[in-house]
Amino acid sequence: MTAEAGRTETEPVTRRDLIRAAVQAAQLVVLLTAVAAIAGTIGLIAVPRVLGWQGAVVVSGSMEPALQTGSVAFIERTPAEDVEVGDVLTYRVIKNDGPVMITHRVVEIVTETSGARQFRTKGDANGVIDAALISEDQVVGTVEWDVPYLGRIVEKLRNHSNLYLFIGLPASLIILSDLPKVSKRIRQPKRHHHIDGAAS
Repeated sequence: MTAEAGRTETEPVTRRDLIRAAVQAAQLVVLLTAVAAIAGTIGLIAVPRVLGWQGAVVVSGSMEPALQTGSVAFIERTPAEDVEVGDVLTYRVIKNDGPVMITHRVVEIVTETSGARQFRTKGDANGVIDAALISEDQVVGTVEWDVPYLGRIVEKLRNHSNLYLFIGLPASLIILSDLPKVSKRIRQPKRHHHIDGAAS
């Protein structure tokens, strides 16, 4: 068919076309979001480890607002002799359920007659200074930077059901977008081709 001069031929857009376009757009958005979230999380965790830093999820609010609950703090291994007042120090303590890491700010350094250093610490959000002094052998390192909310993502990805959701949702959308094509092929009748030939 040839269009008349000055006119443009158009085809009507059906509701099925709109639904298909919406599903494909949603599929793309979810897929890109999932890939970006997983890749970004892996990158933010892997790169600091390559640099020799250790990541730790902040699970309490004792250092807010400097370190928000649910963020990931990246700890650089710092020799005890290099720790200064004002540093955010991560150290190990032994509790009933085993060793745990605590991150508080250094407010005072006590030097013993032997030259060994001990650190008095305090959580920024706490009203009182920590009772126990921290010895040099308890020091893990100092917090160099942190990423808010990353810890919540890490904790969710540790849960296998959430990881399956990140992978399964985009895959489900891909399958749904292809269902109309599959059903159309199933409904199409098979064509039989007859070959005429002369009998010998």
